[in-house]
Amino acid sequence: MKTILSSFLLCLIALLLPHAPHGETVQIALLHTNDFHSNFLRADAVIVTVESLRKQYPHSLLFDAGDMFESKNPKALLSRGEAVVEFMNRAGYDGMTLGDNAFTGFSLEDIQRCMKRFRFPVLSANLIIAESNEPLALPYWIYHCGKASIGVIGVYDEENLSHAGIAVAKAKTVVRYYIEKLKDKVDCLVVLSHEGLEKDRKLAESEKGIDVIIGGSSNAELFTPEVVEESLIVQAGSLGKYVGVLLLHIDLESNKIRSWKGWLQPTAKE
Repeated sequence: MKTILSSFLLCLIALLLPHAPHGETVQIALLHTNDFHSNFLRADAVIVTVESLRKQYPHSLLFDAGDMFESKNPKALLSRGEAVVEFMNRAGYDGMTLGDNAFTGFSLEDIQRCMKRFRFPVLSANLIIAESNEPLALPYWIYHCGKASIGVIGVYDEENLSHAGIAVAKAKTVVRYYIEKLKDKVDCLVVLSHEGLEKDRKLAESEKGIDVIIGGSSNAELFTPEVVEESLIVQAGSLGKYVGVLLLHIDLESNKIRSWKGWLQPTAKE
């Protein structure tokens, strides 16, 4: 009898204790590629896959985490990057960051011209035009997807780009600055990174407030997102073999990810 009474009292106490408030939850799909290296042989397959995913998940955003350009691809090089612009606009990308291959075989003027023709923001918080001391790209962008506000910060590795007339600020410092700037303005904070997997892990360990890191440079096939401290880290291999998918259920009251699921979707064949 005492055991039954004790169990009843414990249940009653649990019911009476205040629970963390749960607000309205929205599902967002973050679709992502990286290290495509102008592999236009898979361009149509990527586009078909993205279109299919967007039909399933209407509240979605598509990002590329760098090295979309490739100087060893004649079509990309001879067009001075215009072929990259045509593909990304046709695929409906919502944002990208720049990798080192954008500055191998392409001039700063080539990249600036392409940036003007993209139908989406190019994000890179730590790349600076050396001659003018002006930022090369936008440091971040706030996307409104469904009812959620998604803040995305672009960041490049600290590899020297002086040959291209680009100065590179310390990645961790700029990310920390923009986390502080955006943390109260968005429901979810994403870093779009071309730093490589090891540096992404270290960034997640050192900087609180990052919900997701969409990575590139390592060509890592992360079939399941990595969880490092408070951050989910994703990366989708290379050459358009996969489109990464990260489904987030975001609580709009607490600005927390309540649940998630991630995978790599093989790109469709025509």
